[in-house]
Amino acid sequence: MKFTRILFTLVAFIFILNSAAFAQQDSIALNNIITKTKRLSDEQPVEKVYLHFDKPYYAVADTMWFKAYATIEQNLPSPLSKIVYVEVWNAQDSLMQTVKLPLKNGVAYGNIPLNMQNYKQGNYYVRAYTLWMLNFSNDYFFTKTIPLG
Repeated sequence: MKFTRILFTLVAFIFILNSAAFAQQDSIALNNIITKTKRLSDEQPVEKVYLHFDKPYYAVADTMWFKAYATIEQNLPSPLSKIVYVEVWNAQDSLMQTVKLPLKNGVAYGNIPLNMQNYKQGNYYVRAYTLWMLNFSNDYFFTKTIPLG
């Protein structure tokens, strides 16, 4: 009985030592992943643009008012870009209008008049980006469909 207890204690002790050694190897690999990710985000920061509109839909001859936010990771104001480009496209993928807005502390204000000569009823989509965002995929651009009634 005493021999069994000693053997069980010895096996449990070896198992605990072995698992502690694996845990240290996991933390080394995790630290390596964290440092590489941090270095990548420092070398190639990802910038995002968000537009906040005053209404979800508009009428012809109305004015589309919006506020643009340019952020980097953790939603901090972006120091990378000084200009945001806002484009309006129609349903046939034709560019209707482009607006260039200056960013101050990552924020810009703008409007787009929806005059009766250029805009008809239908769905339009708004796309916003900065020049830094052109280095990456179009998936990073802000896009939103705006119905015009």
